[in-house]
Amino acid sequence: MRTQESQFGYIKKGGTRMKSQASKFSPMLLALALILAFLLVPNPSLGQQKLKVAALLPGSISDASFNAAAYRALERVKKEHGVEYVYQENVPQAEFEAAFREYAKAGYDVVIGHGFQFGDAALKVAKSFPKTKFIVTETYVTQEPNVASYQTRFGDMGFVAGALAAMMSKTGVVGNASAIPIPVITDYMEGFKVGAKYINPEVKALTTFVGSLSDVAKGKEGTLALIEQGADVVTSTGNENNIGTVLAAKEKGALAIGTLSDMHDVAPGTVLVSIMVDFGAGIGRLIGEILNDRFEPKNYRLGFEEDGSVSLSSFHEFERAIPSEVKQRLNQIIRDIVAEKLKTLPEKTS
Repeated sequence: MRTQESQFGYIKKGGTRMKSQASKFSPMLLALALILAFLLVPNPSLGQQKLKVAALLPGSISDASFNAAAYRALERVKKEHGVEYVYQENVPQAEFEAAFREYAKAGYDVVIGHGFQFGDAALKVAKSFPKTKFIVTETYVTQEPNVASYQTRFGDMGFVAGALAAMMSKTGVVGNASAIPIPVITDYMEGFKVGAKYINPEVKALTTFVGSLSDVAKGKEGTLALIEQGADVVTSTGNENNIGTVLAAKEKGALAIGTLSDMHDVAPGTVLVSIMVDFGAGIGRLIGEILNDRFEPKNYRLGFEEDGSVSLSSFHEFERAIPSEVKQRLNQIIRDIVAEKLKTLPEKTS
């Protein structure tokens, strides 16, 4: 606001100076001066304050996964919508409500809780700040008039990972060592098993929860246990635990399928491909709705078909190593998912 006021004051002073000198000008110069004065009149739409966005993250933006993807989402909405943003990393659950309340009191227009675990706190705090919009990712929570959410179709992601794992496995055993049993991760795990069986009904699709979203060592330990049981292609989803899965695969000479971010750089030569989530598509969509006064307190479902919300990374050095028929079938599977020709989750979780 200070920038806006000083800008208006400058223009006002400039207009006064132009007007005081106008009588000395010829008619043509006077007309030109009046035109310039008109163009310099403050335009309220140009002086509007940028939308202020705050994001609460459960982990670090250096996790090469869930929270790193959230940071990229914030950068994307800054570039595409011109918003100003701040974020807070590693927010403990005990402080969710206080953090939401702090940013709402500070005048932020939108406060984002990145992850299903922020849902209850958002619903509670939102009642006291009806003019602030609250967005929670990867959950179904909604509340009039100001709480919306969106959910990525993790079951579709798991199906694609399972299908690719089964096509690339030489042992007939594939593994998924994901974080903890929360809805999106359970969907990914169930989709993984269905996708693997879709390719090969005889494949063994091993799964386990490693017990932590953030513990790299636990992610690695859980994945090593699956590799010891014969899994030669492994995957996971969660946060930093995903790094542990990739490191385990590298150590044992197995292959990995990354999730959420392109995990190639964690272990080049190990990650076949990553199934990436562009949280910016979901967050950007809701920010766009807010900017255009079309915000609705509802849940959005996003997947491969929704503006690139979910997509495959490059195959990097595996570009030539993966048979063309495997790539073709994988692409066909994604097309069939988009066309709703495939059921990616069993009935009990759909």
